[in-house]
Amino acid sequence: MADGGKLTEKTTISKNGNIPLYGNLNSGKGIVIGWLDIVTGNPSTDIVGDVAWHKSAAAGGTLYPAGFLILSDAYGSTFVKPATSTTRIIDLPVGTASFTGGNLPSDIENDIAIAENSSVTTSDANKLTMVFNKGTGAMTGTVVHPDGSPTIKFRGVALQKQKGAAGFFLGPTESGHVSVDGP
Repeated sequence: MADGGKLTEKTTISKNGNIPLYGNLNSGKGIVIGWLDIVTGNPSTDIVGDVAWHKSAAAGGTLYPAGFLILSDAYGSTFVKPATSTTRIIDLPVGTASFTGGNLPSDIENDIAIAENSSVTTSDANKLTMVFNKGTGAMTGTVVHPDGSPTIKFRGVALQKQKGAAGFFLGPTESGHVSVDGP
C-alpha cells in the first residue's frame, strides 16, 4: 500500500464476475474495502471498481499521522508475460514518467524511451532508473529530484491494456504517485 503497509487477499469471484475486496490494515486501525468487477470485451481495462481506504489517526506512524479516508476508482488489466525477449512489456516506445505528491517541492517529469527488450532510458538529468520485470509486470526504480534532494525509490505495475504503468513512492510524511503514459 502507498502508506508502506501490506495487503494480501484470497477470495472468490462471484458468478457475475464481482470480487469482494477487504483488508484489515494497521493492526485493526485501518481498512480497505470495496467491490471489483471483471470486465470482458473492454479494450482498455479488465478490472474496475470502487474502493475505500481508511487509516485512523490512532494508527500513528510518520506517514499520514492524522489518518485519512480515500474513496477511489480502481482499474487494472491482467498481465500477459511478453512472448519473446524482444517484446515490450507495454506497447509504449516513448512516453513520460511523472512523479507527483510525496512531499516533492515540485513535480518531476522525465521523457523516456522503452526499448523492445523493455529497458528504459532517458536523456533527462535527474538520474531516472526504471526496470520492468517481464515475468511479473512489476516496475521498480529510482529518481533524483532536479533540486538534488535525496534519491526517491518507487514501485508499481505495468498496465498493459492502458499502455502505461502506475505506482507510488514514499515521501517523509506522505506518499506520491508515479505514472508512465504515452505522449
